[in-house]
Amino acid sequence: MQAQTTQIVQAAAMTAKDWYPILIGAASAILAAIGAVILTLAWQARKEKRDLKMRLFFTLMTHRKSDPPHFEWVHAVNMIDVIFADKEDVVAAWRALWNILNDKEKVGSQAHQHANLHMLSTMAQSLGFKKLQQIDIDKFYSPQAYVNQAAAAQEIQNLARAFFENVNKLITAPTMPQVLPPQVHPPRMPPPEFRAPR
Repeated sequence: MQAQTTQIVQAAAMTAKDWYPILIGAASAILAAIGAVILTLAWQARKEKRDLKMRLFFTLMTHRKSDPPHFEWVHAVNMIDVIFADKEDVVAAWRALWNILNDKEKVGSQAHQHANLHMLSTMAQSLGFKKLQQIDIDKFYSPQAYVNQAAAAQEIQNLARAFFENVNKLITAPTMPQVLPPQVHPPRMPPPEFRAPR
């Protein structure tokens, strides 16, 4: 009986050789889990950066012909240095456009339009839109109703400005007392006498 117990104890006792496969299997499982987490986090970070770039690009494309520039377009171009920091060609194209935007004589010029198209084209290339050309970017549809609405809004704004400028002139204009020339009254005729009938 004691021999059997000794055999069971010896069988149950594991040597260092026996532990190696278990330890290697456990370490492999832990390393695989850690690796999967790191890869997932890296993929998510890369996807978030690309999504930011795409969102910025789509905003710029949406408002590329707005005049005056839409506030979303202004917000987007001010984020290019941050979001496209790893794309030197995009940042260089944005800086060229920025120089034109800060020169009032060039705003709205052909150089302005070319710089904007070049920047959008450079962004498109960096985002993988290899077949999107500047001629495609330059195409833009805007219904006539939008043009009419913008013109009416501008006219209303101009009329309101003119009204308030005129009101302001009336309010702030110095008032001088008016001296009226003495009035010459025709001589008064005495009223006819009234006699009661008899």
